[in-house]
Amino acid sequence: MSYDLYFWREKRPFHGDAGQRVDELSREQPDPEVESFAKEDVIARFEKEFPEIERNFGQLIWRGLDSGFEVNFCHADERRIHLIVVTCGYKLLDHTEILNRIIDVAHDFGCGFYDPQVPQRYPEPDRVEQ
Repeated sequence: MSYDLYFWREKRPFHGDAGQRVDELSREQPDPEVESFAKEDVIARFEKEFPEIERNFGQLIWRGLDSGFEVNFCHADERRIHLIVVTCGYKLLDHTEILNRIIDVAHDFGCGFYDPQVPQRYPEPDRVEQ
């Protein structure tokens, strides 16, 4: 079984259906309401945080702690991505420090995330109400 997390950055605060937004971004078409990032920049940031992560046909794979995670991307165009999809093994849920490191990578790009298992959309780090 797996546990999915979706990361993206809205250009303005988001108040819609996050599951529907994920479906829209998964179509891999530009969305004027969502920021896009250079794919290589995002990959480089994951590689810095997880030096043992492996590139495998357009995705990233990390294995450890009797579990692991995969990182996939949905593209705004051929070089830029607008959705980061992280699929975690359930045993990884026992290791919140790894999950927090994944979230930190996405936060470096200003991305909030959606956890469909809850379901809840967590806002971009600079939009969190204090």
